[in-house]
Amino acid sequence: MSSNLQRVHKHIRGLLAQAFLPLTVMVILLAVQFHDPLFRVRLRDLAFDQLQKLYPARYSEEIPVRAVVIDDPSLAAVGQWPWPRTVLAQIVDQLQQMGARVVVLDVILAEADRTSPEQVKQFWPDNPQLDAVLKDYPRHDDILAATLARSRVVTGVMAGNTYSPQVLPARHVEITSTGGEARAWLQGWSGGAGFLPEFAAAGVGAGVLTIVPDHDGILRSLPVLSMLGGELYPSLGLEAVRVYLGSRDVTVKVTPTADTGPLQLPAIAGVALGESAFFPTSGDARVWLHTRPQTTERYVSAIDVLTNRVEPRRIKDHIVLIGATSSGLGDIVRNPLGEAVPGLEGHLQLMEQLLSNEYLLRPPWENALVTAIFVTFTLSLSVLLAYVRPAWSVGMLMASLLGLFA
Repeated sequence: MSSNLQRVHKHIRGLLAQAFLPLTVMVILLAVQFHDPLFRVRLRDLAFDQLQKLYPARYSEEIPVRAVVIDDPSLAAVGQWPWPRTVLAQIVDQLQQMGARVVVLDVILAEADRTSPEQVKQFWPDNPQLDAVLKDYPRHDDILAATLARSRVVTGVMAGNTYSPQVLPARHVEITSTGGEARAWLQGWSGGAGFLPEFAAAGVGAGVLTIVPDHDGILRSLPVLSMLGGELYPSLGLEAVRVYLGSRDVTVKVTPTADTGPLQLPAIAGVALGESAFFPTSGDARVWLHTRPQTTERYVSAIDVLTNRVEPRRIKDHIVLIGATSSGLGDIVRNPLGEAVPGLEGHLQLMEQLLSNEYLLRPPWENALVTAIFVTFTLSLSVLLAYVRPAWSVGMLMASLLGLFA
């Protein structure tokens, strides 16, 4: 009787020992799946970059997006940046005359023009003759504000955690959410800085132009919405597309808890521009960029605009972004293809994707599928341990883990 009891105890201990490793592996796998530690994020980003290199997006001239770039030849011809506001006014006027649908300013004009007459005369405070000459000249900022007011211009907002919320410009669009509160899922900033009030008021839209690459300095995605000082603001690209399509409101679609599937959390599903368009996003309102190789075919030099050397067909009915590509001027980021590109490429490619309805998305059922795979994997490991040598089981386990974690 005692020998039978000992055999039962031994058998139970064997079963427990056999089940210990699979159960431990399953707990670890599920913890990695739901906590998403940094090492897994890096593995996933590496896989994402390799897929981008294998299947990059292609440049399409049919997408109505153009960039007027402040490049080295323009700086050599006009002078160092910042340029007089009269020069910017001339560029915007030229673009409007060529039929640009929307002009987007990927620059920050937060201070008065130092080349304006009223600014210049402060260097000669006791010169009545100079005062008499300059008094009849208008302020450069007034000239640019008048130009913006008769154009369709989207201005920029710089997001940051060092700005006071009081300096934020007014939004030009009403942003609402359905299905839940969108603020809980968005990247937040304590404040931001925008254009001078007369410029911000003259525009037809304002969007966040701040670009933040990933942990390794590579730009893989951009948010279409952000929180600045507790207020919702659209990105520069989304706001440009909204004005282009003529929509007056933005609606954030949040998946409510009642509509979520197994192991699926409520989150943002996408952004709608009135009845014009719906753009699916990740749960935090980001659009993953399907990166194309950098090409200058999308660019027009600012000096060519100023000297009337641009074919109107390249501007007519386009969204035209004005930004910097000159070395030493503007931000430089790396893309998944390994290229160092100007920051404006992020805005350009976001607008291209929104207008072409091309998206890179993880399906909402991904968590449920991966969890089912992990459970199946654990059961398979139990069978392997029972019928296969431990060394072979461990080898199969490691090979499978490399695929699952990516």
